[in-house]
Amino acid sequence: MFRPLLRLFPVPLAALAVALLAACVGPAEDAPDATPAPPAAVDRIAYVGGDGNVYTVKPDGTVRRQNTFIGGRPVASLVATGLAQASASYYAWPAWSPDGSRLAVSRVVNEGTSRDGVDLRVIDLSTTQESVVYANPPGHIGFVAQRAPHYPYWAPDSWRLAFLASGASGLTLYAADASRENSAKEVVSGAPLYFAWSPDGSAVLHVRDRLLLDSDPGEGEPVELPLAAGAFRAPSFSHDGRRMAFADVGPSGGLSLLTAEADGGDPAPAADVDGQAAFLWSPVEGRIAYADAPHPRLALFTRLTVVDTASGDEIAALTEPVLAFFWSPDGSRLACVTVDDGGEWLVWKIAALDGSAPRELVRFLPSQDTFILLSYFDQYAHSHAVWSPDGSRLVFAGRVPEPDGSVRSADQVIVLDADGIVEPRVIADGTAAFWSWR
Repeated sequence: MFRPLLRLFPVPLAALAVALLAACVGPAEDAPDATPAPPAAVDRIAYVGGDGNVYTVKPDGTVRRQNTFIGGRPVASLVATGLAQASASYYAWPAWSPDGSRLAVSRVVNEGTSRDGVDLRVIDLSTTQESVVYANPPGHIGFVAQRAPHYPYWAPDSWRLAFLASGASGLTLYAADASRENSAKEVVSGAPLYFAWSPDGSAVLHVRDRLLLDSDPGEGEPVELPLAAGAFRAPSFSHDGRRMAFADVGPSGGLSLLTAEADGGDPAPAADVDGQAAFLWSPVEGRIAYADAPHPRLALFTRLTVVDTASGDEIAALTEPVLAFFWSPDGSRLACVTVDDGGEWLVWKIAALDGSAPRELVRFLPSQDTFILLSYFDQYAHSHAVWSPDGSRLVFAGRVPEPDGSVRSADQVIVLDADGIVEPRVIADGTAAFWSWR
């Protein structure tokens, strides 16, 4: 699925990113609070701590609960990527089920023993019981991205789980019943490979230059849609599931953002785009936000635009280079990541879509996992939430400048006020952090 973007950043941001990837995470978390787990998580954050374990916590940093138990010492950020020599075990990339009752998470055991291996597990948050839905075959433990053994993405029903893994056939999409161990079934192989669930639980897959429809992933064969696919990564569905968005050559002969019915019928152009594009449909209405760039190998998009698919009207949300963006749950604004003028910091900004200027929230250095999230935001936005359910806050892992201008050596979990009124709040040491969907 993923093509590393690190080498594509202009200097000095490339040097900054290399430094980020070479850094180690911070010290292990303090002992968790002895708090009973709720049956389903509401307005909680899941994060990977400095000890490689998964925790859940309230947005204010209270009611911390440890959900996995492994390791116990700091984990090198580049373990198992070939870029660092260290022996450690850890969990990675927790993904909330839509109902908040479970987490899907990768587990890496790398201790130089016969127990070494990589698997994908589901954690029941009410019991902390772990079920292995897929174990990478020996000899096929390549990652889909740095420090990302798998890419998990829950179906809307919260019991089916689709995920990418590096299997015997190369990069492969699997589907599993999250309530049954070792239930993963192969769906399709190929690279690059991106996909999106529709609200009714069918999935559209983008494999190389093909678009496939799978009404029940893991059962039967996907059907190839009568649509070509151009320079884009992840498809996206409208909030009601009636239409999907993709990119291909349009009526003008250049690349176009197009929409079609969920079965591939009635394709229609929505906007002309440059060279390459990434896009996300609004979670509540018929608007699509898209970023484009004139050359497919540019790491940064050159602008961010919102188009109304009914009227064709466009709003220039950002007219500066942008790395990533995420719709707020109510569809009223976009959280965007740009680069500062010196190319030394990434910047969180809010674009309100009401004609007001974008508001800067904070400059930051991303953790390695956050960097991967931002580099492939149009896929991860479907599976890993950075917005709080009420749209008032954002969460990420990384580092922000201290009052004296210094920067910590350890990554932290940081909560931002989307209105920019409250100062950023550090709630834990950690390398990855994602909000529950409700």
